[in-house]
Amino acid sequence: MHIAEGILPIEWAAAWAVPAAAGVAIGVRRVNRQIEREPNFKSLVALAGAAVFALSLMPIPVPVAGSVSHPAGTPLAAVLVGPAGAVVLATVSLLLQALFFAHGGLSTLGANAVSEGLVGALVGFGVFALARRSGRSLFVAGFLGGALGDLAVYMTTALELALGLFPVAELSSRFTYLFAAFLPTQLPLAIGEGLLTGAVLRSLAELRPDLARRLSLVGPGEGSAKPGTGSPRDRLAPRRALTGLALGALVLLLAAAVLAGGNWVGLDQGVIERTAEEAGRAARDPWLPLGSDAVLPYVFMAGGLISGALLGRVGPRVFGLRSGGAAPLLMAAAGLLSTAILLAAGGEDLLGKFGDAGLAAFLAAGLLLGAGVAWSGSSLWGPPWKWVGGLFAGLSRHAHVALHHGRGLGPDALKRTPLVRLDARLKLGFVLALVLVNLMAPWQASVAILLASVLLLLVLEHVSAASLALRLAPGVMVAALLLLVRGLTEPGRPLFDLGLPLLPDLVLTAEGTLAGAQLGITVMAGLGLILALGMTTPTPQAVAALRWFRVPELFTDVGSLMYRYLFLFIEEGGRLRQAERLRRPEQSLAGNIRGLGARGAKLMASSMERSERVHAAQQLRRPEEGAHGQGTKGERAKGEAEHPPSSGLLREGPLAGGRVLLEGVGYRYPDGVVALAGIDLEVEAGSFVALMGANGSGKSTLLKLAATLFYPTEGRVSVDGIQTSREAFAQVARRVGYLFQDPNDQLFRPTVAEDIGYGIEDRVTPEEVNRRVQWAAELCGVAEVLERPIHALSYGQKKRVALAGILVCDPSVLLLDEPTASLDPMAEGSLMRLLRHLNRRGLTVVMATHDVDLIPLYADAIVLLRRGSVARQGPLEEVFSAGSHLESCDLRLPRISYLFDIFCSPEERPLTVGQARKALVRMVEKGELDLLPILEDRTRGAG
Repeated sequence: MHIAEGILPIEWAAAWAVPAAAGVAIGVRRVNRQIEREPNFKSLVALAGAAVFALSLMPIPVPVAGSVSHPAGTPLAAVLVGPAGAVVLATVSLLLQALFFAHGGLSTLGANAVSEGLVGALVGFGVFALARRSGRSLFVAGFLGGALGDLAVYMTTALELALGLFPVAELSSRFTYLFAAFLPTQLPLAIGEGLLTGAVLRSLAELRPDLARRLSLVGPGEGSAKPGTGSPRDRLAPRRALTGLALGALVLLLAAAVLAGGNWVGLDQGVIERTAEEAGRAARDPWLPLGSDAVLPYVFMAGGLISGALLGRVGPRVFGLRSGGAAPLLMAAAGLLSTAILLAAGGEDLLGKFGDAGLAAFLAAGLLLGAGVAWSGSSLWGPPWKWVGGLFAGLSRHAHVALHHGRGLGPDALKRTPLVRLDARLKLGFVLALVLVNLMAPWQASVAILLASVLLLLVLEHVSAASLALRLAPGVMVAALLLLVRGLTEPGRPLFDLGLPLLPDLVLTAEGTLAGAQLGITVMAGLGLILALGMTTPTPQAVAALRWFRVPELFTDVGSLMYRYLFLFIEEGGRLRQAERLRRPEQSLAGNIRGLGARGAKLMASSMERSERVHAAQQLRRPEEGAHGQGTKGERAKGEAEHPPSSGLLREGPLAGGRVLLEGVGYRYPDGVVALAGIDLEVEAGSFVALMGANGSGKSTLLKLAATLFYPTEGRVSVDGIQTSREAFAQVARRVGYLFQDPNDQLFRPTVAEDIGYGIEDRVTPEEVNRRVQWAAELCGVAEVLERPIHALSYGQKKRVALAGILVCDPSVLLLDEPTASLDPMAEGSLMRLLRHLNRRGLTVVMATHDVDLIPLYADAIVLLRRGSVARQGPLEEVFSAGSHLESCDLRLPRISYLFDIFCSPEERPLTVGQARKALVRMVEKGELDLLPILEDRTRGAG
């Protein structure tokens, strides 16, 4: 995947775009149907896409092929969200990576979407489904789907490159040559991706069997086993999977050899002989018998050695065998002997003597030799996960730095330069036109495009030369290798004799060098164009430009969500890894695999749960869409006219707060848990009510019932006299604003300004949107960060931005779920003062909290919940005077009240510092408290 921009000729770029467009169209249609049945599916696809995006930002360059190796991620995504969803998220991910990282390309987007989105998703999902139907365990099915799906992606990429770079007559040989170039890196990566996929799926079934059944990963009676349990067959699954993949790799390569008909082409022997003759010398015998048709067997040998070394280091622990001893030494000896026999018997014409079986023999010999040497020395080299983990940790750091500091993927990193201020639609259209020119015009035009792109970034954008050189380095490497490969493989006049020790007859030809240089310049020009676009276009502007170009709305919505939650996904994964390392600093290989799978499963489970909350937040801020599907802009405007804002929050003066009434309300969750029972509660308009109780007492459920996110299983809930129901969803949702406990659940746009304006941008004019956004931002104290991306905010800023996004919709009732959780004292005080200001103007506030020291400062009344029922409700003094009720709800008195228990009766006990000061003054004036001894003691101590 990720074939570089400019590699493919225009005709092949267009040819691959056709099946990609067809697959994407089918995927979009099926995903939209799924969204109609399950509205939060869009959020789930985007969150899974963030995982694929992060995985594919860990590149291992394969410059000979003009591409990179890395985990695909789409097989796992296809298992979780289906092949259609995986195709969509893969294409969106590829588009974002091309635009903002110059990773891949725009003209090669079709080819990359076919390999990763279509082939990777379909093969991974198909293999997984077949393995499950045949009775394989979840781990084995996931392993096979992930590994074979990964290999299928790179086989397709090799085919695309072979068709685009070489004549069709040489397809079989060039395809095998390119796939062999991927093999040394991709075979270990395929093993790793298979282990990751299997471990994630198995851990998900163990940790969250309900989600596993919902995703159809397991049947109704499966998935309830505790972690670490299972049959001996399940415990042997990793060993069998590794053995099966090793054998499968041999069969796969042997099949490729058979399909190629044995016509392997390394270097053109005629070119070497003709070059030697023109140079006035005879073709020399190499140090090793490396004839022109025998280069490929040594590529297979290298792949076998690398894969064997990995298996040899992993094998002893996975298979439960001891390191050292005679067995690994015999394996190494067998591999070395096999290699010697092949070389001695084959001479210069290795493939001519052994044919297709020779390639399989070379791979097998390499596997034996590498595994034997690694196995016998594994106890000396240290645990294998040290260096494998170090490699992936380094790649992860590279991806993390690129995300947080990469210019273009984060509007806060862009200064207001002329190119940044230029309309993104104009820039995108201009770049697309130049991409086509770059593919079709002579190489001189590509040189001009490259120079213009570099000068624009250096002169107009003031990009440092070092930074630009770092970003252009992959393209330079690809261009240099393309020049070398073309120069060595295409016939023509000799230009330069390399004279390498092992390959003394390698000669660069003038025609081949020129063709390679022209192709390299095309690649560099395409890279320069994409860099110029990505480094001067903030992400929100790019997404808006894509909308203007009529890119499917699903693409832009998924892309925005993917961008927003990509950083959160990586940060959560890092926190889980740190927590695991603190608890288990040293782990075995099996423990590392289980830990990696558990972290992946937790991330996927949290992504599914978050997708539901994100969708709920979107529904509340655009209730017409939640009530009537997506709806047209006219329909949504009609809904605004029928149900206008009711509080008057946007105007000066008193507000019209809303009234909330619950009558005999009960709620039972789908799993049978009773959350609420027999709730009778009335919240008067303009009041400030605190919901208090222990964890699990039903506070959040009650708020969601009032916000019409849930519907009562018994009784009735009404807001301003409108009973909550699916038919009345829009009417009620327009009157309530719901603040989630975690602001990340309701901040789903890339920037602060976009997120605040989300709820009204399709109902009022752009000018009115800007006015309201500015008003809400100033009210909530976030006006200075309007242009910043959400991921760059502190937690307290996120809380205030989420509140601003609610207030801009002008609700009459404000429902808040633990709004002060995880805030520092200054942020907590700032938020509560804002809520008190809004409440004093007349807005109704209902707030769930545990903070008994904070509530007396702001609330008018308290509702105590205990196990889903109202234990007590009423004014502050009345509720806090009943200490037994507080204790039964796992709460306590405010701390200042405990001090005055020795002075006051429960009826006179102060709840705040201000009330305590007044009580002290009153007691001193009445002579009930003598402060003179205390003052004398303090004076004496000071003296």
